[in-house]
Amino acid sequence: MLLSNGKYSHVSILCENDYVYEATFKGVIKTKKNKWNDKEVHAFFIVESEREEQVIKWLKKQVGKGYDFTGIFSFISLFAKPVKGKWYCSELGMVAYSKLKGHNGEIANQKISPYLLYKIIQLDRNG
Repeated sequence: MLLSNGKYSHVSILCENDYVYEATFKGVIKTKKNKWNDKEVHAFFIVESEREEQVIKWLKKQVGKGYDFTGIFSFISLFAKPVKGKWYCSELGMVAYSKLKGHNGEIANQKISPYLLYKIIQLDRNG
């Protein structure tokens, strides 16, 4: 888990509409929950918010957008920067989470690892 600086290496977003949204090397995809491979899930958070419908609408708009390879390389290169409009998994997760919490997704740090996102949610839940 060299790039994630922790024990987690992927972020998926399961919504109440029974779809999972995630950024893969093929881009952002939407998978029906019963077709999604959850064998590698190691941590799971339930985040309740009155903004869930808004976030689902936003996630639907992200489906088909490209994978942010440059953003991944930004973890090891000072010159590579995340690309707006493309996503790697924890970028997508952080912006979705910030929108659920009532923040504008634009303020979310888009250079974030899956493990750091895990820690942010964990700290937020524990106060």
